[in-house]
Amino acid sequence: MDGFGRPRVETWLPLDARTARAGVVAKVLYREDVPVEEGVDRAALRAAEIRRNDALLERPGTMAVVTSLDVLQWRLLRLTLSSAPVDISHAGAAYEVLHLARPGLASLG
Repeated sequence: MDGFGRPRVETWLPLDARTARAGVVAKVLYREDVPVEEGVDRAALRAAEIRRNDALLERPGTMAVVTSLDVLQWRLLRLTLSSAPVDISHAGAAYEVLHLARPGLASLG
């Protein structure tokens, strides 16, 4: 660390994480950052994210979904891993997956 200084460390608290399909090759990771309004009911927010993730897992190609809370920026971080080609209608930024290390992925189910 002496050569790099003190890097900024981002910490996210997981609200929901689950997988749908094992044994398929990941092609795309979608990342969506959503501001959390001041005074929001966090229990209701988490419940809504779980319902949202359940719906996403029903889409063809969806392999995994994760929703986390960035407590430094007060925003939700939504990640969706897909085996389908890029869907331009999907919210957020799309990143091509070149390699996916899978330790612990199956335990999210």
